[in-house]
Amino acid sequence: MSVAVLGLTVASTLVAMQMGFAMIETARNNTLASQILQSEIEELRLLNWDRLTDLTDGNFPLEGSFPSSVADRFTCSRTFATPRAGIRQVTLRVEWKSNKGVSHSREYTTFFSKEGLNDYYYRSLSQ
Repeated sequence: MSVAVLGLTVASTLVAMQMGFAMIETARNNTLASQILQSEIEELRLLNWDRLTDLTDGNFPLEGSFPSSVADRFTCSRTFATPRAGIRQVTLRVEWKSNKGVSHSREYTTFFSKEGLNDYYYRSLSQ
């Protein structure tokens, strides 16, 4: 009887560990996807309006700060829309598959404006 209880305990412990490792993998990939998306948004923020409007929809490669092991697992794409003149909507999407083959994705959407975020202008303090 004690061997059966011990066997059941060991088996349930192994299943719990397997599920824990799967959760860790999911959390790690979600964090990586968020970092990829944030990094790309920051890269886009550095572009001037003309270069931003020249970009087209489609996949984009990961920048050099991510190792090739990350670049091989994630597929990154961006789509653009123009809701009104002087505004550009950018949607970034990252897709990947878990070790068990389950598809996951994460998406960020942001807006850029031609004249910047604010409608004020700077003036010199020494007048």
